[in-house]
Amino acid sequence: MLTKRRLHLMIKLAEFRQDHQDDSMRVVRHYRSDYIALSMIKNLFITTFAWLILIGLFALYHMDFLLTNLNQLKVGPLVAVLVITYLMMLGVYSVITYMTARIRYIRSFADVREYDQKLRLLARIYDEEAES
Repeated sequence: MLTKRRLHLMIKLAEFRQDHQDDSMRVVRHYRSDYIALSMIKNLFITTFAWLILIGLFALYHMDFLLTNLNQLKVGPLVAVLVITYLMMLGVYSVITYMTARIRYIRSFADVREYDQKLRLLARIYDEEAES
């Protein structure tokens, strides 16, 4: 027989499962270090792609200057500036990615822990009803 307590708990569990199946449940399947490392690898590729697009747009915008001064351009300082800007951009976005991935994992882990506690409570309720 369904009790109000058990029914209420089952509804909460179903709502949590439906709302957090794509984010919290997926995040907690990994170890924290693996989840953060995967986020950092994604960040490396995305930041590199974004940096290449920005440099390409900058070069297209200043194409007239680049073509007129092509022979006078010093390649060494230009490469140094490009590498420094890339490393700065990668560093900033890596810090942001690390912090967001860590916070997301901690919050998801707490949500799933609460879900597991409610599942254990539901199992206890079933056991109590089976005994009586």
